[in-house]
Parts: sequence; structure tokens; C-alpha cells
Amino acid sequence: MLKWMRNDEYNQKTKLYELIGEEVMDTHVKKILDEILTEYDDVVSKGSHDIGNCKLIKHNIRLNNERPIKQKQSPRLAKENEWIKGQIDEMLKNGVIKPSTSPYAFNIVIVGKKNRAGKGMDRMCINYTPLNEVTEKDSGPIPIIKEYLSLFYEVK
Repeated sequence: MLKWMRNDEYNQKTKLYELIGEEVMDTHVKKILDEILTEYDDVVSKGSHDIGNCKLIKHNIRLNNERPIKQKQSPRLAKENEWIKGQIDEMLKNGVIKPSTSPYAFNIVIVGKKNRAGKGMDRMCINYTPLNEVTEKDSGPIPIIKEYLSLFYEVK
């Protein structure tokens, strides 16, 4: 697909928008996309919970207050609790999350899609607002991405 876009006389961005906007892709383009997705199969998500977990970097959250935060869960319908349990089981199975014995506990929030296409239980979020309030702010400068990218290739 990239060769096709490079060799085409039209603007690349325009071509991308045309591809995205099409409801039915032409079979040639679909074949090319299938080949790309197959080639990069190890990094392409096939479902909502197969994203894995990055273990390359350890992240520390420094707190101003060492007292653990424990939020009570909001009351929910049995149907909602069942849906949440299913989501958690799926994430555990796919290694997105792992069991924890942390003294911290935060409220689970169910967020529906903006276009209301789902059944009202489309995405599970965690409300970390109380944790953010006691987190020590990092006042360091934001890294310049070009500097990091330059480490990956030799400038000639």
C-alpha cells in the first residue's frame, strides 16, 4: 500500500482520507491491507483486550501523602456488575492487568459511546482523581521527541 501511495501522483493525505472515507474498499486495496496486517501480526490488535502490557519501563508515582486511598464502589445494577466482571476476566486472561493486593481502591466508571451505539456499557474506566490530588507533580521539561528519535538512526 505504501508503494502504491508513493507512486501515485495525488497527494498522499488525500488518498488516505479517501481510503478511510470509503465504505467498501476495492479488493486490491483490501488485499494490500491484509498483507500489511499479516506481516505486522505481532503488533496489530485483533480485539479490545489483546493489547498486552509493556514491561520495558517501570513507572513510579510519588505521593505527597502515604495514606492509602480507598474509594467505595458506586451502587450499580447486577447487569452492570456482571459486565464489569466479564471485562476484568477478559483483561486478566489477556495479560492487560494482573491481580493486586494493593491497599488502594478506586471507583470503576462505565462510559458509553458518544453516538450511543452501544448498550450503555461500552468502556470501563477508573476514576483516579483522588490519586491525582496527592501525586507529586513532575515539573521537569517535556522531552523533545526529535532528540530521542535521532538516537535510532545515524545522521549522515
